[in-house]
Amino acid sequence: MVECLNCGKRRELPEHECPRCSYVGWAMVEELNETLRKQLRDRVLMDRRIRIAS
Repeated sequence: MVECLNCGKRRELPEHECPRCSYVGWAMVEELNETLRKQLRDRVLMDRRIRIAS
């Protein structure tokens, strides 16, 4: 079971994006606790992105 790091929707298998909010970040439900969920959702979306140097 995975959980969207933006809206919290849970689903069985990770898809490319969340069917609810289209965000692409997810984590295994058992790896998250309420404190970590809040910290992740309080971050600005631009700060969550991984930037790859070319």
